[in-house]
Amino acid sequence: MWALYVPPSGGVAIRSTFRRLTAAIVENEADVEPLPMGQTVFAGLVHYVDYGTEWIPEGNTLWPFVHKRQSFEFEHELRAVIQAWPVVADPDAEGGQRVDLEQPSPMGRSVQVDLTALIDAIYISPVAPGWFSDLVQSVCAMYELEMRVVPSTLAARPVY
Repeated sequence: MWALYVPPSGGVAIRSTFRRLTAAIVENEADVEPLPMGQTVFAGLVHYVDYGTEWIPEGNTLWPFVHKRQSFEFEHELRAVIQAWPVVADPDAEGGQRVDLEQPSPMGRSVQVDLTALIDAIYISPVAPGWFSDLVQSVCAMYELEMRVVPSTLAARPVY
């Protein structure tokens, strides 16, 4: 997958787990308006489907965000989604608010992430030049991130 997602000059990949991802998402004190559903983050595996023969299930507004074309199945992707609806005051509604479906939904939201909790290791691309690993390590040190930086062994000579 390095060739698909990383430029020829090199790049990095991080190793994490589902548990690390969910533990790494922290409440953002800068949020002025909390989400109607609180700071809930929904995380799960992506389901890969053939759009020509399969339907995305109905009844859950998160389904479109956790389905992807079957041709990407090799990615084994995990996604985290926050669902935020535009809310308006409504004294007749429970809690004094209701979802306003006439308004567009927000197009994104910044979420604070604890990188130390998220990242287990940083892997260096097998085509990255030698100095690239040193650069990644120095950036981690500059931001006081004690991460394990691992050069990829894909470019190493095979053992016969």
